Amino acid sequence: MSHTMPYETTNRDWFRQPLSALVWWGLPFAIAFGSNFWRVSLREAAWIWSGSMAVMGLGCTLNAIRCHRLHCYISAPVLLLGAGAAAMIALFDAWGPHSLSYVTTAALTLVGASFIPELLGRRYL
Repeated sequence: MSHTMPYETTNRDWFRQPLSALVWWGLPFAIAFGSNFWRVSLREAAWIWSGSMAVMGLGCTLNAIRCHRLHCYISAPVLLLGAGAAAMIALFDAWGPHSLSYVTTAALTLVGASFIPELLGRRYL
């Protein structure tokens, strides 16, 4: 069953607007992912991932408020918690040398899974 929303709701969805999607999610993810290939310390990489996930989480929070996209309601807290966990790694060198990898893998897996309701036809609340 397809769930359609008025044009007003879909028109306000930043994820459906290429420039907004690039600014809120594409660039932060590219910067964070790119840090995996740069010569940076775990602490520096954790700060990069923390900032990137915070920007993406803020984008999802604002997008959920703007257009009530279900994916954003799920992804926003996941990304913000991931940003907090990455900041803890950066501040305290917490949880060992692979901790950042575990945090980013868990956060990105959950964010990917948050698209499942959309695949089942439920894009907006």
